[in-house]
Amino acid sequence: MPCLHRAAIAIALLCTACGTAAPDPELEVGVGYSAFQAVTPGASVPMCRGPQGAQMVVLSLRARNLAPGSVKYMLTLQKPGASEPLCGQARSHAGLVAHDGWGEICGGAYCILPLPDAVTGTMTQLLGTLEDSAGHKLSAQTTIVPVGPGPPCDLPLLPCQQ
Repeated sequence: MPCLHRAAIAIALLCTACGTAAPDPELEVGVGYSAFQAVTPGASVPMCRGPQGAQMVVLSLRARNLAPGSVKYMLTLQKPGASEPLCGQARSHAGLVAHDGWGEICGGAYCILPLPDAVTGTMTQLLGTLEDSAGHKLSAQTTIVPVGPGPPCDLPLLPCQQ
């Protein structure tokens, strides 16, 4: 009987973690070069002038609870209902820099706006997708209103991901 009792206790202890699942991966989109900045839906986001004179919005993302390793992501801006994005970039990255439990990719896309006057003051969708090394596919979106033309971009030498 004592052996059975000890076995039951061991099984009970092992199963205390049985119901604990890993947290789901999360993704947020925002703006910013040296630090991720969350944006509320419909927020005005200033454009800035890049080194070659083009107006742009610097897009960023952050994620948590991902599998370790490299990620693939895409950040785009597009008008609601449009089939093609106004601008965006797809990239791979060796890993995310962790800040407060979130991994950030700041300056993840320099969204160069070919016709900034057509976008200024217009609601646009900021869309982000990410796939981690385990194949988790995430997406997030919000709306922003680019405002410009803007001043020169204040781009430090290194964005937060390097």
